[in-house]
Amino acid sequence: MHGHVRTITGDKPISMIKVSVYRPDLALIACASASADGSYSVDVPAGERVMVRFDTHHSLDPADSRQPSLVTEVVVDGTVPLDHHLVPWAQFADTARAGRRLMGRT
Repeated sequence: MHGHVRTITGDKPISMIKVSVYRPDLALIACASASADGSYSVDVPAGERVMVRFDTHHSLDPADSRQPSLVTEVVVDGTVPLDHHLVPWAQFADTARAGRRLMGRT
């Protein structure tokens, strides 16, 4: 599994985001940190159904200003990246709201 972590506004890479991958029973499979260009990669078998959590890191200057988020029930495909955009704390971006609507959430 691989992808990039970026800001929701400006599409800038965010480094030092902890990416944790869990099985549905919440057993941790793997962790990685996003690099300077926002990219991450973790070894997860293709076809595995997982939950992915993106967390800010204490060494990130604006860590307190970003919301951690959880992506649930992702089926791993080694060819398709799982890119994620972090939303500033206590704010909602139109693109984030649109994503929640697509998933049936408001």
